[in-house]
Amino acid sequence: MQTLSRLLNDKLLIITLLLTILLFHGLYLLHTGVGSDSSGYLEKADNLLNLEIEYTTLINPIKSYSGFIVIVAFFKIILGENAAYGILGFNLFCGILTVLLLVLLIKRVSRHYISIITVAILYLFSYEIVLWLSFVLTDTTFMFSSFLVISLTFISFSEKKEQRALLYWGVTFFILYLSVYIRPAFFPLLSFYIIALFVFLTFDISDPIKRSKFIRKFTLISCLGIIVLIFYFAASIRDSSSYLSNMLLKVGFDSRYFICEPGSPFCEGEMRGVVVKNRPYTYHKMPVSVVDYVLIIADKFLHFFAVFTRDYSLKHKIFNHLFFLPTYGLSLITLYEIFRRKSKLSPEEWNLAFLSAMFVLIFALFHSITTLDYDWRYRLPCIPPLIVLAGIGSMQLRRYWNNFQ
Repeated sequence: MQTLSRLLNDKLLIITLLLTILLFHGLYLLHTGVGSDSSGYLEKADNLLNLEIEYTTLINPIKSYSGFIVIVAFFKIILGENAAYGILGFNLFCGILTVLLLVLLIKRVSRHYISIITVAILYLFSYEIVLWLSFVLTDTTFMFSSFLVISLTFISFSEKKEQRALLYWGVTFFILYLSVYIRPAFFPLLSFYIIALFVFLTFDISDPIKRSKFIRKFTLISCLGIIVLIFYFAASIRDSSSYLSNMLLKVGFDSRYFICEPGSPFCEGEMRGVVVKNRPYTYHKMPVSVVDYVLIIADKFLHFFAVFTRDYSLKHKIFNHLFFLPTYGLSLITLYEIFRRKSKLSPEEWNLAFLSAMFVLIFALFHSITTLDYDWRYRLPCIPPLIVLAGIGSMQLRRYWNNFQ
């Protein structure tokens, strides 16, 4: 690991960027106040303080949000009726910790101010990050804890001493376990952890040639596996009597993820295949065959990365264009470098880019087979790793320019 002095070499720049983000995001919170959909967790915190929540509900990692409920209850004890404002401040704090992790990671792998400023500006103008700061919801907290898992995984990869590396892997799993109680997205986080640990223990990715061979084989095997799993999943969902379908029902998965219910105002009078929840203009015809379900999954995957939807406000569309177009463009440069045989990425840049891309892909696939929310809120944990990819891409763009000159 880098020493603290190296990390804080440009501490004035980092502090200036953090204070700027804190100022603008804080002003947004002051302007908006508490969001309208904020009463649920406040009521659950009251139930917890009054001992009205069953013990089995609190410890259930599939259906429990008990970690976040405990945080809200803490602010209830400290601030009473003003607890909601305490959570908004906590959201802002988690947001600043997230961008601090972003900046330190990018500084560690790129060692250039251009990429540091790039990630800070992208974070500043990410409307999807700012949007959820004003709600008493799990989104911002889960975004931070998920990115902390990515950061610790990267540190585990970079650690040269085996014993210390395994210790970091253990700490990472502990943070992952706590994250599940903030939001029960256990499957994508655990999948990310297991795959990353498997790669760490199995492959030597310090050598550029070995990296190139590894990523091509890994991508090919992953694509084939994903296609098989999606078709198997689609066939199981179509057949409600299948073993997998019954297992999914036990963990809260039901047909609403793929079929809108009769009588719903978002069904337009008929049962149809859901793509983006409560966005009927994205829906497919009623799925019948396995292929119909597969096409819905594929469409969900594409919509997961959508820059905007037609019902967004003009302000939302403008900020999303300002954020996603450069982010996706720079991320594509990074992905191109990951696969190049003569890649200019350093081993640490490659490791961080690989982990970030894998995290985004796993979450996109997970929500392609479950639910894609009305406001794309479940995409929020993927925003920091996308910014990481963009930050690394900005450094490659500078290298391309230098070579051109």
